[in-house]
Amino acid sequence: DAPIVMIRQGTLRGFHSATRKGRKIISFLSIPYAAPPIGELRFEAPRPPNSWDGTRDATEIAPMCLQPSSSGVLGQEDCLFLNVHTPKLLDEFSPPLPVMVWIHGGGFLVGTGNSKYFPPTYLLDHNVVLVTLNYRLGILGFLSAVDEVLPGNYGMKDQVAALVWVHENIKKFGGNPNCVTLFGSSAGGTNVHFHVLSPISKGLFHRAITQSGTALAPFAVSTERALNQTMKLASLLGCPAVPTTKLVTCLRTKNASDVAATVSAFQMWEGIFTTAFAPVVEHSGSNRFLPDTPLNILKANKSAPVPRLTGVNAQDGCIISESIIGDPTKVIQMDKQFKDFVLDTLYFRRQENDTSVAETIRRFYFGNKHIDDESVSEVTNMYTDSYFLYPMNWSATLEAAAGNRKVYVYYFTYVGAASNSILYGDKEHNYGSCHGDEILYLFPSKAILPNVTQNEQDHRMIDILTTLWTNFAKTGQPTDQVSSLVPVAWDALTQAGNYLEIGVHLQRRTNLMPLPVSLWSSVFQWAYNDS
Repeated sequence: DAPIVMIRQGTLRGFHSATRKGRKIISFLSIPYAAPPIGELRFEAPRPPNSWDGTRDATEIAPMCLQPSSSGVLGQEDCLFLNVHTPKLLDEFSPPLPVMVWIHGGGFLVGTGNSKYFPPTYLLDHNVVLVTLNYRLGILGFLSAVDEVLPGNYGMKDQVAALVWVHENIKKFGGNPNCVTLFGSSAGGTNVHFHVLSPISKGLFHRAITQSGTALAPFAVSTERALNQTMKLASLLGCPAVPTTKLVTCLRTKNASDVAATVSAFQMWEGIFTTAFAPVVEHSGSNRFLPDTPLNILKANKSAPVPRLTGVNAQDGCIISESIIGDPTKVIQMDKQFKDFVLDTLYFRRQENDTSVAETIRRFYFGNKHIDDESVSEVTNMYTDSYFLYPMNWSATLEAAAGNRKVYVYYFTYVGAASNSILYGDKEHNYGSCHGDEILYLFPSKAILPNVTQNEQDHRMIDILTTLWTNFAKTGQPTDQVSSLVPVAWDALTQAGNYLEIGVHLQRRTNLMPLPVSLWSSVFQWAYNDS
């Protein structure tokens, strides 16, 4: 029989499926967690979900939120749905299970939580409930006039609404609302870290996993460029830029796909994936998602004191370097216009000493050499260190020093049969452990990489990563016990800078990349005016 669950909004009918190891599980797809963000609710914080009569079919994949693609705009504006996968529904005989909430990445611009991309097949071999969700993206999710009329952060507040839904309803699906772990990769990891920093997310989750993305990443916050971009959008769509009330009224009359499509006008360097619209600091108003900069919140120790598991992949920077190395004109631009190219792709504003800062970065990675199509590892390292490694290290160090939580750091070096590197624009070179590759061992990747067969070693890595991640969700520790699969104890971060290298073998190490860390420490202090 089809599984049935009754929640506050009505009755849902789901379906059965099986995991990688043959365990029978139950899924409910396309559950609305907020009212449709359309009409008067476009550019508003999400409202509670509507109820329905009868039984709602929860077996079809939900539409994704509006987003650009190579074939035009995909998805629809009415997109605030989540999915629940569980080994068992609520019963009186067994305790409720830890909940893992996956927040997808995609640069705040593309992506979806749907089960085609993030099925439960690997994680639900363990005793957890998995929730995946959509949130508003791009202009519709993150446009901001940096005022109280158009504050921005709509996509972030959608995620908070989904967490409220989980808090209120997950018990019915066999989940424990008092044991919720957020996890995400890339901009998804950044989103998770924002919830650690946000006052309105507090109490809705209890642990956080940030994979290749933190709130200190240069792409994470767009407060300084938000207003200019909103002015530009107004002129592109023929709306008055001021006052903001008139702008919003005008934008609500426009076709949603047309609004979403204008994002292409905001690329700084054609063909390089940069995030035009991202979370912003809300300086005034009520229900503020981010009341101060991430750095200030971390330094004041105002972040949620939850255990955090955080790390990067050894060649995370491939997501930018491939689109450069794969295009001869980009390589020349980077070589000839290095300062502008680097300041733009790092989202650093022009300010005093920017020429010497750019020269210091260039000398560190390239010495006196020209940048050419042989500079694969140098360009990759530059973006790995600046986008991912240094911000991860910085935030982990600040949180561990606060003394009120444990932080576990990993460095993922495993290279399996499959890699996301074929997606990012250069099929000629090998990029090693590329951006997003760790996801291949948490979720099956057939939708994105259809032709890949994972080998025996890959299946072992699925066992390892899902064990570490679900252990952390259950206990707040990734290794509560050692085993033949996980033969080492992964210790929390101390002043020794200890971390776990996750490769063919698991190895305990200390002092991750001291030289890049000291370079970027001074560069970020300059960029963020942080003395």
